Amino acid sequence: MYSLGHLLLSAPESGAAVCYAKRETEPFIYSVSTNVWEWLPADQGAVRTRRVADIAGVPITKLEVTGPSGRMIVEREAAGPWRLVEPAQGALNPDDLDVVTDILAQLDAAEFLPVKPVALEQPTHTIVVTAGDKTYTLTLAGNEAAWSDPVLYFT
Repeated sequence: MYSLGHLLLSAPESGAAVCYAKRETEPFIYSVSTNVWEWLPADQGAVRTRRVADIAGVPITKLEVTGPSGRMIVEREAAGPWRLVEPAQGALNPDDLDVVTDILAQLDAAEFLPVKPVALEQPTHTIVVTAGDKTYTLTLAGNEAAWSDPVLYFT
């Protein structure tokens, strides 16, 4: 049995007896009965992937972290070394930064929340990530978080 989180289903066409299914890890497309939709849980969150951000293929070029101890900004060219922008002086560990950017690029949620948690009105940390030509914002407050594109609230 395979996880439904990796199953892609086509929308059933009007009057059609079949729709199409494909596992993400296989090149094959299968025809399945349109009643497959009846087998799926009504709550889409039960079958969706827990991936919040999937920007692994695009290099992160800027990272801005704001928290109780201040603000830090680091930048780099697509494949170049990291450089500290703010504060003006300080120590920078590029290996640790690479680990952090790898985690941010493939961020997973424990649970998705239907509405914005009240705690996020006063966040403890804000992380702004620039990858390619897009900028994303991760807002943290306790064990709750928000991601900007698409807008998601999660724990």
